[in-house]
Amino acid sequence: MGSEGAGEMGSLEPQTEKRDAPSEPLELRAGQLSASFEAGMLRYLRWGELEVLRGVYPTVRDSHWGTVAAQWSQVSLEQDTEHFSLELDALYLQGDLDFRASLSLEGRAEGTLRVSFAGEAHSSFFRNRIGLCLLYPMSAAGANFRLHHTDGRVGSAPLPLEIVGAQPLPGFENLKALEHPLSPGLSARVRLEGEEFEMEDQRNWTDASFKLFGTPLSKPFPVRLERGARVEQRVTLELLGSLETVELVSYPKPLAPTVLTMLEQTSPLPALGLCLNANLWSDLERERLRALHLSHLRAELFLAGDFQATLERATQQARSLDLPLELALVFSDRAEVEAQHLKRVLERLKPPVVRWLVFHQDRHSTPAFVVQAARAHLQDYAPHALFGGGANTDFIFVNQFPPPLEHLDLLSFAVNPQVHAFDDASLMETLEAQQTLLEHARKVSGKPVGVSPVTLEPRWNPYTAPSRLQPGALEGKTPDPRLHAAFAAAWTVGSLRALAQGRAHTLSYFETTGYRGVLEGETLYPLYEVFRRLAAFRGGQVRHTRSSDPLGAVALWLEHSGRRAALLANLSAKPNLVRLEGFRLSGATAFSQPESLVLSSLSVQASPLEALEEVLELSLGPFEVLWLEPETP
Repeated sequence: MGSEGAGEMGSLEPQTEKRDAPSEPLELRAGQLSASFEAGMLRYLRWGELEVLRGVYPTVRDSHWGTVAAQWSQVSLEQDTEHFSLELDALYLQGDLDFRASLSLEGRAEGTLRVSFAGEAHSSFFRNRIGLCLLYPMSAAGANFRLHHTDGRVGSAPLPLEIVGAQPLPGFENLKALEHPLSPGLSARVRLEGEEFEMEDQRNWTDASFKLFGTPLSKPFPVRLERGARVEQRVTLELLGSLETVELVSYPKPLAPTVLTMLEQTSPLPALGLCLNANLWSDLERERLRALHLSHLRAELFLAGDFQATLERATQQARSLDLPLELALVFSDRAEVEAQHLKRVLERLKPPVVRWLVFHQDRHSTPAFVVQAARAHLQDYAPHALFGGGANTDFIFVNQFPPPLEHLDLLSFAVNPQVHAFDDASLMETLEAQQTLLEHARKVSGKPVGVSPVTLEPRWNPYTAPSRLQPGALEGKTPDPRLHAAFAAAWTVGSLRALAQGRAHTLSYFETTGYRGVLEGETLYPLYEVFRRLAAFRGGQVRHTRSSDPLGAVALWLEHSGRRAALLANLSAKPNLVRLEGFRLSGATAFSQPESLVLSSLSVQASPLEALEEVLELSLGPFEVLWLEPETP
């Protein structure tokens, strides 16, 4: 059922239906209160055009902080113009874990939302967290919250503008209610029952939100939940004040384009590389990789073990493309000995090196003694190579355990969008936070920032013991199928735009070939076409752009030696109308036609267009990426 209510249903009578959990987003509306339900989450709760909450959802986290997927069933839906009610049953099964729950959502036109979650353990198992989570949008940063604590204290604190690594956020612990302003004269109050709640800054993981969750991290975990134990939690949201102060929405909503606007600010296009793996290349694969005109290749060396074969293969592959290596060096406590041994191997193989990224296999952040050992023995081998460090995984570890910046030339950390959620919409939401994270990292470090690697999925789980990345950790694991689809191409355009506009110094993406590569044998994945289009702009500039809907569509505008082009990406699973404003298209007569199309979803309009002006509207299909290159006058 759509969000229109009576307009679509043709009646003001409530409707109830029993069916399986919806596979497509379910639009819900009660007056001006609207949301969508998808993948077990109530998303984008709005009053009129104003976003109140980014999401509300239940979660079951196992003893390793893994998120247990739910099987949703028995949907009961009632909806009219003034009210909606949605009830679902959830089954959580994983190994010895068997937890069954019900979720109830009720929204009313006066601006209230009630969410109830109740479940029972049908087996005995260990868990780290079970219950409801609320997501406040990243745009709430700076808002002052009135906080009601479980011990009776009442205080206030702003959500931080700077990204904070402390968990929970200072002041946002042991909460039973909180209230914050939405607009002049209007605020949102949330009451919490069944657990103590606290807040964390999810921008540390490129989630575009602040998360309010139950079971404080100060309590011991994991905890054994015995068979028959019950978990019950409730959340009530009320809008307080003058509801008419917000821009209201008329239903059915007219189709409005996503407006992409060109700005005056520019940033250098970062040095772009791909990650090496154990695959050997065919002659065809090598030539196709050469056509990408990359800046470097990334290789990872585990120096406590036998790394020589890996370095020898990386050296041969780098030379075959005339590229230098970005070497991620993973040391143990024997860093001095390992650095000496590495130096001897380097002098024998003589690989070209542009950058060293220095890490410790058992520490979340680079310690000083490892950088000192690396500098002492490797500086002379490649005098112009930068020494980077930070975290070989998420930025949260840089924030919680600051690396020795005085010994580093560059701050480095990794990015992947699947730390907390795994559905399409959640992954696309992370793009907005990538630029914020880069700007913050540059500001607090005072150093150039490299993101290495950028992947679509985690390489391993650093939040459980052992938290060590092992050689070949991903071998045998099924890759995310979206990596080979148009989805990954659209996400990558959004990522490149965000990180470039955040002024990243260098970026290393995905892998060269194979399951997690941009190509495999004769098959070119949509990702390949994105990087191929960037090849001609190496050393160029990215002109910043703004999107009226960062979750809808974005533009990566490129300039180099008088040549201009753009990659437009629809970040939605639905068709999207895009309007370009100020894109300096005067004099252009046509879109360029690619030599070959990898997939129809990665396409370019071939027919000539007449009189391209400063404003142009285009229609993009689901996750479509469009290459727009005005002809040079």
